[in-house]
Amino acid sequence: MKNAKLIIIPLGNRLENTFLTRKLNSLPKYERDKISAYHNWEDKQRSLLAQLYIRKYFTELLNTTNFLIERTEKGRPYLSPPQLFNGDFNFSHSSDKILCGISTHGKIGVDIEKKHLIDLSITKYCFTREEVLYYKDLRFEERLSFFFKIWTLKEAFVKTTGEGMSVHFSDFGFDMDNWGKGKITLRNKSKVSTGTFHFKSLKFHNNFFIGVCSNKIENLNHIKLQTIDRFKVF
Repeated sequence: MKNAKLIIIPLGNRLENTFLTRKLNSLPKYERDKISAYHNWEDKQRSLLAQLYIRKYFTELLNTTNFLIERTEKGRPYLSPPQLFNGDFNFSHSSDKILCGISTHGKIGVDIEKKHLIDLSITKYCFTREEVLYYKDLRFEERLSFFFKIWTLKEAFVKTTGEGMSVHFSDFGFDMDNWGKGKITLRNKSKVSTGTFHFKSLKFHNNFFIGVCSNKIENLNHIKLQTIDRFKVF
């Protein structure tokens, strides 16, 4: 069946340095350098766990270690050689959760954010005018959740297209008339990417928002969310 799955890996306690270094040394130099550049242990460990998980996943799926996880110029990860796998994968993390999205076909982008208090004046920089007007009509207690839903969906979109943060979030957005009807449809005035994209917004443990984007509707119709023990990554 064509579908997508979301895997959540808990950060857990800090790994012992010798063990972490050994696992880090099992990765290609460009990934080691990227992970080592992080200043705090949480960021290093989140990135390491994501890399170890996806490598183990493809080793078991493809029954080979003869593949590479490479990155585009803008940092988007992909499997090489591409003919080994028709699907896609993407990472995100927030607080003590690491999220990996995997599709069996087509592109996928994911984002996870833990709900926390922020200065909501940021909406004028990352919302379209239509989204700002909708936001202002909401009750005060609804605004923070609305922000994180929109933010995670926009992050998921630019991670699907591979554009990343080079795109201004106020240059594209969602149809608020449809949003009020429970439908998520893109208004892409930036024309950053052509094609049709589909979206899903999820909550995890009531305080994490997850945005998922794919260019294949089947991925979102049959999406599975599961949590695994971090030691299954090793």
